[in-house]
Amino acid sequence: MFEELKKSWQWALGHFWNLFSIVGVIATFYFGLFYIPDYAKENLYSKSELAQEEIIHEIGEQLYAGKDITVEDVKSAIEQKEIFYKMSFPFSTKQTLLLINNDFSKNDYIPLEKRNEVKSKIQNIVNSIEENPAKENTLKYFDYLNIASIFLGKLRLSPQYETMPI
Repeated sequence: MFEELKKSWQWALGHFWNLFSIVGVIATFYFGLFYIPDYAKENLYSKSELAQEEIIHEIGEQLYAGKDITVEDVKSAIEQKEIFYKMSFPFSTKQTLLLINNDFSKNDYIPLEKRNEVKSKIQNIVNSIEENPAKENTLKYFDYLNIASIFLGKLRLSPQYETMPI
């Protein structure tokens, strides 16, 4: 038994780099299939949150300053952020205005009279909007099974494996 253990240890030491490369390939597939898509999805969510905060503050500041805002102004602000961040904004114009309304409701540093004035302006704009469905969520989920089948199909069709007996 000791001899078998010694032979297997010598074999492992002799083939260390082969075993090390197998571990490297497995780690590459693991990080490529599981870690990177999650990172990309989190990056897209953070862009969306940043764009949402910027739109809320820009439109809210204009309303607080007394400027009359139209639906087209809100749509324009959303389109500007979509172009700047190269993404599709997940909220409709009405939902964005409701988020601005919510932001003003929570801000205790603004006097109550001014908050109510801004909220009534927002409510008038919301009431003037026709009911449009919310934008669809454009995040696509990563399909591991589809990628694996493509990879295995390509591996099977590669010329070096055509002459191997199965």
